[in-house]
Amino acid sequence: MIESEDGRSTIHIDSKIETPESFDIPDWMTPAQTEAIEKLYMRNPDGSKSLKEFYDRVAYCGRNYCGLRWCSMFLGIEKDGYTHS
Repeated sequence: MIESEDGRSTIHIDSKIETPESFDIPDWMTPAQTEAIEKLYMRNPDGSKSLKEFYDRVAYCGRNYCGLRWCSMFLGIEKDGYTHS
């Protein structure tokens, strides 16, 4: 679940992901991108021990998308959440 705290985006992990942590997500990341990243993590954490560690893989790749290595692929995630290799 994503909440706004003092104008900053914060992700709070719910019980589906089985980790009690919360952490700040980058300002440039859209809610659709964070949802896509969470879906990838739930599908296969690909060696990450936590969602925060998984988020640490995500790189800003320009105004239109972010990307990460996942399951031996580089995935791009568009601002609207569309994910492609």
